[in-house]
Parts: sequence; structure tokens; C-alpha cells
Amino acid sequence: MKISGLSFCKAWRQQLKNEINTEHFGNLMHFEKSNPETEKVKKKIEELHKNILAAQHKKEGHHLINAVKSGDAEAIKKVFKDHFLTSILIVNIDIEDLAEAIATASNKILNLLNDLFEERYRSSNIGEFLANDMDNLNTLAKYLKDKVINREIKELRDFLFSSLISVVNNAIGKLQATAKVI
Repeated sequence: MKISGLSFCKAWRQQLKNEINTEHFGNLMHFEKSNPETEKVKKKIEELHKNILAAQHKKEGHHLINAVKSGDAEAIKKVFKDHFLTSILIVNIDIEDLAEAIATASNKILNLLNDLFEERYRSSNIGEFLANDMDNLNTLAKYLKDKVINREIKELRDFLFSSLISVVNNAIGKLQATAKVI
């Protein structure tokens, strides 16, 4: 029985159950480009690889959102630590869901997020690493500012929200000043 390249890719994907091996993927990308059949298989595997990675990155974003909602400070710290100098976290997160979670977070979690965002964007050349975060950070800052302006946030929490907005805006400024779009 002969199996075509694309059928093989589909079967391979099912077998892996959305897991990837970056070493095998890297080796695959070095195959000769002159063979059209090889190119078809490579393109399909590359597409599957990107889809699997995107799904994994979205899971990380959901993990952060759920940690903020549940008030799990250790889980929040771990997510920020695991993605310290990568745009994976902020670029792939549902920013509206994150903003909603932040809006209902405890003061302790707001203070932690202030510290973590400030630490994440502290470097003077941070735009060289995290320039792709800018769009979602702008959306987050706008959303949080609207919450404060519309008085959906209690006055006692205004300071923490204003601080977080300021930290996010400072991060945006640093990213814009040092941006090297990746």
C-alpha cells in the first residue's frame, strides 16, 4: 500500500496528538528544495507545526487568565517567568479576557501584576525583544483606562489600576523607543 505525503502528514499529526518535536522540525526544514513533492510535504508539516504552536501559546494565555481570575499568585509568577523575554505570552493572549480578569482581580493580584509588568519591560532596549507586544498592550491600557473612567472600579482600587495603566504605558513607550519588529 502506497501512502501519499499529505496523507502521511495527516496520519502523523493524529499520532502526535498536537505535540511537536522541534529538533525533527528543524531537520526537516533543511531538506532539498528542488523536489516539488518534498516541498509539498514540508509546507504541510510547517503549517501543522505553526498551528500546534499557536494552540500551545493560546493555552499559556488561558493559563494566565485563569490564574488571575482564581488569584493564584504563584501560577501568575510562573507564567511571567516562563515567558520573560518572549512575545509569545502577550501576542497570543485574548487581551479582552485578560482585561476582564484584571478588572475583577484582588488588590494583591493587581499589585503583583504591576510588579511583573514593570519587571518584564524594565530593560532599556526591551523593544528589541518584545516589540510585538505593543498592539495588545495598547488595547489593555485602553480597556483598563475605560474601566477607571467609567467608575466600574471602586475608588479604593483606583490607585492600583492607575499604577498598572502607568506601568503598561511606560512599557509601550519603551517598546516604541527601542522597537525592532521581529
